[in-house]
Amino acid sequence: MKRFVTLLFISLPLLSVGQFHLKGQVVDSSQQAIAFANVVLVQENQVLAGKITDTDGYFEFESSKKGSYTLKVSFVGFAEYSHNFTWDKDIDLEKLILKSSAQNLDEVVVAAKKPTVVKQVDRLVFNVENSTISNGNAWEILKKTPGLISQNDNLSVRNTSDLILLINDKRVYLSQSELKDLMEGTAGTDITAIEVVDNPPAKYDAEGGALINIKMKKSVLAGYKGNVSTHFEQSIYAKWQGATSHFYKTKKLDLYLGYSYSDGRNNRQEDEDIRFTDQGLQTRFLTDLDRNSWYQSHNLRLTGAYELSEKSEVVLSTNGFLSPNNKSLNQARTLVLDPMGTPDSRFTTEGLSFRESHNLGLDLDYIQQLDDQGQKVTLSGHYTDYDRKGNQYVFTEFMEIDGALLSDELFTTQSQQDTQIRSVQADYENPSEDGTSWEAGLKWAEVGSDSDLQHFNYPNGLPIPDPSKTNRFRYYEANLAAYTSAHRDWQKWSVKAGLRTEFTRLTGISTTLDQKNTDNYLKWFPTIYLQYRPHEDHDLSLSYGKRIQRPSYNSLNPFTFYFGQYSYFEGNPNLRPSIKHNLDLEYSLKQNFNFGLFYQYATDAMLEVSFQDNDGQTIRYTTINTDREITYGALFFSNMDLNPDWNLYVSLEGYYELSRFQALENENQLLTNDNWLYYVYASTTYQLLNDKSLIAELSFWTVSDAIQGSMNISGTQDLSVGLTKKLWDEKLTLGLRINDILDTQVSTISTQYLDQNSSFLDNRETQSVELSLRYAFGNQKLKKKNGKERSAEQKRL
Repeated sequence: MKRFVTLLFISLPLLSVGQFHLKGQVVDSSQQAIAFANVVLVQENQVLAGKITDTDGYFEFESSKKGSYTLKVSFVGFAEYSHNFTWDKDIDLEKLILKSSAQNLDEVVVAAKKPTVVKQVDRLVFNVENSTISNGNAWEILKKTPGLISQNDNLSVRNTSDLILLINDKRVYLSQSELKDLMEGTAGTDITAIEVVDNPPAKYDAEGGALINIKMKKSVLAGYKGNVSTHFEQSIYAKWQGATSHFYKTKKLDLYLGYSYSDGRNNRQEDEDIRFTDQGLQTRFLTDLDRNSWYQSHNLRLTGAYELSEKSEVVLSTNGFLSPNNKSLNQARTLVLDPMGTPDSRFTTEGLSFRESHNLGLDLDYIQQLDDQGQKVTLSGHYTDYDRKGNQYVFTEFMEIDGALLSDELFTTQSQQDTQIRSVQADYENPSEDGTSWEAGLKWAEVGSDSDLQHFNYPNGLPIPDPSKTNRFRYYEANLAAYTSAHRDWQKWSVKAGLRTEFTRLTGISTTLDQKNTDNYLKWFPTIYLQYRPHEDHDLSLSYGKRIQRPSYNSLNPFTFYFGQYSYFEGNPNLRPSIKHNLDLEYSLKQNFNFGLFYQYATDAMLEVSFQDNDGQTIRYTTINTDREITYGALFFSNMDLNPDWNLYVSLEGYYELSRFQALENENQLLTNDNWLYYVYASTTYQLLNDKSLIAELSFWTVSDAIQGSMNISGTQDLSVGLTKKLWDEKLTLGLRINDILDTQVSTISTQYLDQNSSFLDNRETQSVELSLRYAFGNQKLKKKNGKERSAEQKRL
C-alpha cells in the first residue's frame, strides 16, 4: 500500500503533460466572490464540461484540444455571463463579473430555492443557504441532510453513530444530545452547508466514523445584524428554548456570537421481560419502568477572526455547554413469576439522581498565506475541559405478592469525572497552477481523565462506605499523527490520495484494584478517491478509507457501577481498538438523482451489550470486542422540484448487516447475528400564497428491524407535518410542527440466544407539538464594506 501511494504521488504531476488550463473567479459588481455558480464550457453548441465554483468563487478547466470555445456562467439573481475565446494555451480569466438581474436594490435579494447537493471528490456538500429548509433550526436541517439518518434524536451514517463532528472545519467534542441542544438553538439561516464525508481524508483524525462538517455563515458585509428566537414543545411534558445570534464585522474584525438556553422534562416508558433459566426451570422478572428527567442547559458559541495583514489572520473559537441542574427519577415495579408462571413476589425500585456538567472547547488558529496562489501554513491549538458530577440514591423494597414488606435496601453513590483534551497541529497546503494540490501536517494530542466513585450502604439508616464498590480510575492517552495528501484534477477526472499514520500510547490505572493497564501501537491509514465526469450530467466516484475506533476511558475502567440491586455496568480493560475498512461506489445523474453501493468490514468492533447471569439473576452491561462486523448495501437519494413551488426529497437505503460475537456467559461461544434492513425517508415542501411566504411540509420515515451485536431491534416509523410563515419583510418567522402524528416510534429490543432471553419495550416521548418564533433585527441589507478586497485564501476562513 505504501509503495502504491508513493508511486501515485510521483505520477500525478505527469498527468498534466500536453494540457491547457482555464481558470478564473466569479464575483459580483462589488468584487465579492459568488460561491456555487454554474460554469459551463461549450463548443459548437455542445456542452463539453461543467463546474461549480468553490466557496471563494474559483473554477478551473483542463483540455488537450485546441479550438474555439464559449464559457457561460450563471447564478440565481444574476444575468448570465458569456465569453468567447480561443484555447491554445493556459488562460487566466481572472475576475468574471456577474451583473444583478434586479434593479435599484441595496443588495441582491435571492429568492428561496431548493437546497442543492454537490458531489466533490471526497465529500458530499448539502448547500442550504437561502433555501426553503433554512427557515427552521439547524437540527431540522441535519435531519434532512442526504446520507444522515435521524432516529431517536441520534444521527448515523451507514449504520454507525460514531460520527466526527466539526463546526467550520474545527472538531467539537460534543455528545449527540449536546449537539442536538446546540443545533436546536441555532437558526437555520446561520447555516450555509452541511458536508458529509463517508471516508474522511488523511487530514482528519483517523478515529471515528463518517465526518459531519457544519458550515456556519460568515458575514461578508460590514456592520451588525442578529436574531432572537424561541421554541416551545409540548409532548407529555413541556420543553422550552430561547436563543439569539449576532454578527458584527469591521474592516479587519469578524465576530459571531450565539447563545441558547433550554429547560424541560422528558419521559420514557419501558416494559421489561427477563427470563432466568436455571437447571431447566425458568423464573421471569416483569418490570414496568417509568423514567423522568428534568434538564437545564446553556450553550454558547463565539468566533472571532482578526486580519493581521493581507496574508495573515488569527481566529479564536469557543464552544461552551453548561448543564447546572439535571435530575432523573426512575420508578420500577417488578413482578416475579415462579417456574409455573405463578406470581411469587414483587419488588419496587426508586432511583433518584442529580447531575451537573460543563463542556468547554477552545480553538486558536494562525493562518499565514505564503503567496497569491493559495499556498499557506496553519498553526492550530485546541483545549477541551469536561467535568461531570453526580449523586445517586437507589431505594428498593422487597414484598410478598400481597404487598407485605419483607425487607428494604438503600445505597447511594457520589461520582465525579474530570477530562481534559489538548492538541497542537501544523498544516501546510500548496495548490499549484497546473491543477495539482498537495498538503501535509503534524498533530499531537493528549487526553487525561480522572474518575472517582464513592459507594455507600445504609444497613442501619446511616451511610457506611463500601470499599469493594468504591473506585478511583485515571486514564491518559497520547497520540502523535502525521499525514500527507495529493489532489489532481484533469479533463474529466479527479483523483485524491492520502496516507496518515498515528502512534498511540495509553495508560489506565485503577487505584482501588491496584491494577494498571498500558498499551501502545502504530497504525497506518490510507485513503483514495477517484471521480470521473464523462458529461456534466454524469458523475461517477469510487473511494476507500481505513478507520480506527479506540476504547473510551470509561469502557476501559475495570470497576463496577450499580444501577440497582440487580443490574450493573462493568468495564473491560482488555478492549482492543477496532479497525474498519470502507469502500464506496457512487453515481450522480444531473446532480439530482444519486445512487450508491457501499461495503464495510470491521474487526474487533466495540459494542455495549447486556448479559444475564441466570444463577445470580442479575443483568450485566459491558463493552466487548466482536469478532467481526460486515455491512454492505445500496442507497438512493434525490432532491426534485416537481414545479416552481413544490419540492420533494427522497432517501432510500437497504443493507445487510452481520455481527459475530462471543457469548461471555456461555463459555465464550462464537455466535452470529445477521439481518437485512431498509430505511425510507421522504419530505415534501410546498410554497403557498403569491409571495411564497407560507411553506407547508410533510415528512415520513420508516426503518425496518435492525441488529446491534446480540440484540434485535424492531422497526419504527414517523409521520410529521409543519407550517412556516414569514412576515414583516421576512424579518419575523413563525413555525408550527406536529411530530410523530401516529405515535409509532415505539420499538422492542430483545436478546434471545442459548440461555439468554430478555426483551423490553421502549416508548419514548416522541409525539409532540412545536411552536417557534424567530425575529431578525439590525441592518439586514448592509452595504458592502469599503477598503481593499480580501485575498482568496482569507475569504475561505
